[in-house]
Amino acid sequence: MLKRLLVSSLLLISLFTISCKNLKDTIEENIIGIDKTYAGIWNVDETPNVSDVNFLGSYIIIKEDGSMDFYFGKVNKTFNFSSGQILKVKNGYIAVYNEMDYNNSNITSKEHLLDMTFEDINNNDIISSSIANITYTVEENNNVDTAIKGVFIKQAE
Repeated sequence: MLKRLLVSSLLLISLFTISCKNLKDTIEENIIGIDKTYAGIWNVDETPNVSDVNFLGSYIIIKEDGSMDFYFGKVNKTFNFSSGQILKVKNGYIAVYNEMDYNNSNITSKEHLLDMTFEDINNNDIISSSIANITYTVEENNNVDTAIKGVFIKQAE
């Protein structure tokens, strides 16, 4: 009887462990990183009154592994976001990049936040995305800068 109880317990623990791992894999697959259908180079739309002038010269490279690089032209700097720094939220993504800035012996913490939504276009039953609406904000020592908004267009492959 004790042997049967031990075997049953081990079997239940094994099944529970497998189920939890499968659930974790499913969750990470669905909410971490950008979907690979959006992979490619996205350039800011520099048409007047479409994107904030602070975005001029900016671009985003979305990689197949769900990570991305954001080049912010205004400060001539690239921010590298791993897929773990990007979360799927409803119909878009939020990417968070934290940095410490050591200027003039003062330590400043900055949080760079990109809020992205993609517009899907249905063209002859082929769904693609060629437009991304981006909002970029920086929080420095708990003070939030003004949001910069812009439209990015996917570069033809």
